[in-house]
Amino acid sequence: MTPDVVVDIGNTRLKWGRCLGGAVTELASLAGDRPDEWDAQLAKWELGAPLNWAVASVQPEWQQQFTRWAESRGDRVAAIAHAHVPVPTDVTERERVGIDRLLNALAALVRVPAGWPLIVIGVGTAVTVDYVDPAGVFRGGAILPGPWMMAHALHEFTAKLPLVEPQPFDPDRPIGRNTREAIELGIQSAVFGAADTLVWNMSQLSDLKPVLFVTGGGADLLRGVGFTADLEGAIYDPLLTLDGVRLAAESVT
Repeated sequence: MTPDVVVDIGNTRLKWGRCLGGAVTELASLAGDRPDEWDAQLAKWELGAPLNWAVASVQPEWQQQFTRWAESRGDRVAAIAHAHVPVPTDVTERERVGIDRLLNALAALVRVPAGWPLIVIGVGTAVTVDYVDPAGVFRGGAILPGPWMMAHALHEFTAKLPLVEPQPFDPDRPIGRNTREAIELGIQSAVFGAADTLVWNMSQLSDLKPVLFVTGGGADLLRGVGFTADLEGAIYDPLLTLDGVRLAAESVT
């Protein structure tokens, strides 16, 4: 299937990627339960019907609502499942791995020469750090709370801490001089510190230097930071998951 639009349905947002010429060329981030926003985005992109959609989801209720909406327009919707992602795995429960993690691995694998280890960081509701070995096998990784989840937890489970908007990591700010700055710095340090430790540990799994990919809605929070590990390169691409949806869809006849 060659999709016109690919969709990544996450836990907090619904991302669309417009496909042209065998690539994802535009990104839109939309509410997961607002068909009026979806109609407006189609009008903005000047897309009519019928369309081919490829959808990957970690939120079943939103996926069902989206599918009903698209099919009511006369569109075709292909649901991308784990079996559709041509990435071998060495994990105990492949079907329970977030499909976005496998899609990230798929999109990363086609961007580097065969034989290089890969590490993929996804920064969203959760932060995921995953390892793909030199043979192209997804080996698993780690999951931790994302920056916005941390911010909401600090606000909602305390009496006085304000809700802050996570900011990019700033290595030149060693302390926060007020409560808001202290929360920002704590979240930055938690995300980067965990990611840096995990990337370092994964980089030791092969004699080859890994290529690092960073994606997700919060990828810019880690842009330009200096990881401790010796890396072959670092690629920041917010479209990585959507490109994985495209590649998986195109592999399905």
